[in-house]
Amino acid sequence: MKKQILFCVVILMAVSAISSCSSPTDEKVEAPTQAATLVLKSSRMISFEASLKEWFRTRDEAKSGSLTKQSSDEIQIKASALLTEIGISESVIKSKTTENELVMYALDQYSKKLSEMYNQNNK
Repeated sequence: MKKQILFCVVILMAVSAISSCSSPTDEKVEAPTQAATLVLKSSRMISFEASLKEWFRTRDEAKSGSLTKQSSDEIQIKASALLTEIGISESVIKSKTTENELVMYALDQYSKKLSEMYNQNNK
C-alpha cells in the first residue's frame, strides 16, 4: 500500500514538473492590441513644441527676473509661424499684444489642429 501511494506521489510530482516547465512558445500568448493613431506633425509643429518647452523651462527658472530675450523672441517667432501654417490670419496674430497671449492662443490652436488631425485619421 505504501508503495502505491509513493508511486502515485512520484507520478503526480513528475506531471506537475513537466507541465510547469513548458516553454512559452507552447502557449498562445496574445499581446493586447492598441489602436495606434499615426499623425505626422509638420516641422513647424515640432519646432513650436521644442520652443514651448524651452520657454516654460526658462520662465520657471527666471521667476524673479525676466525671461531671456532669446527664448522670448524664439517662442514668438515659432508661435507666429505655426499660426500662419494652421491658417490664422496675420491680423489675428498681430492682435495678440502680449507674449503670453500669443503663446496661449498658439497652444490652443495647435491643440485643436492636433485633435482634428487625430480625428481625421480615425475615420
